[in-house]
Parts: sequence; C-alpha cells; structure tokens
Amino acid sequence: MIQERFDEMIALLRRYMASSPVIIDLLEISHSSVLTFSYPRKPSASSRKQSVIDAFEIRTIIKQSLENEHPTTPALLEQLKQTNHDHICVSIFRTGRGVFNIFTDFDRTDLIGIMYFSEELDTPPLYSHLFMNGYLLSRER
Repeated sequence: MIQERFDEMIALLRRYMASSPVIIDLLEISHSSVLTFSYPRKPSASSRKQSVIDAFEIRTIIKQSLENEHPTTPALLEQLKQTNHDHICVSIFRTGRGVFNIFTDFDRTDLIGIMYFSEELDTPPLYSHLFMNGYLLSRER
C-alpha cells in the first residue's frame, strides 16, 4: 500500500511537471536517492481545507518574520483557497536537498500546490517511510 501511494504521487507529479521546476527536481531526486515519504491515509479534521489554510497562513507569518519573504507561499495560499476540495492531502518528501510538501486531493488526481523548503524541518512525520531510488525500504506497518 505504501509503495502504491508513493507511485500514485509520482505519477501525479509527472502529469504536472511542466508547471514547476520544483516538481522536476523532486522527480529527479525521488528515483536517484534516499528519501522519506509520508502521507495521511484518510481525511480528518486536520485535513479540512480551512485547517490547512490556517496552518500555512501561520507558517507564512513566521517565515516572513524570519526571512522577510517566502516566494512560493502567497501563490500556494491562493491555490488552497480556490480549490473545490473539502479536504486536502499534504504528502511530505524529505530529501537530502530539502523538504517538499505536496498538496493534493485524497484521490491523488489533482495537484493543488507544492511548497519547498531548502532546509530540513526539525521533526519527521510520525508515519514516514524510507525509500531508495523510488522503492520502499522500510516495511509496511
């Protein structure tokens, strides 16, 4: 199941790769290095559209106060606000080059947006899975 979710996400990103150089970078990394991948299994209160928007608006304020700007955030917030999906799936790829947050619907058919951080975030998600060259290394739970 985990490998299937990873493969679905990669297939979705391939369909949208012309829309962002960040997606091209992630696709290159995903099949040529070690990374962790995490995703929510099903919609929950924290995946409600407004919850996701609120969380990233707060993150934007903090990021801007630290760096004065985060160029991908305003566009992403607008994409989140305009989506018709009630719940938003936030999948996370942690790589040696940074962290990629991918915002999709839970069917993984619609890419809503992507946020990239060049630095590694402090704590990995609780249910993250280790992949190497596009294949699951950690066993399914």
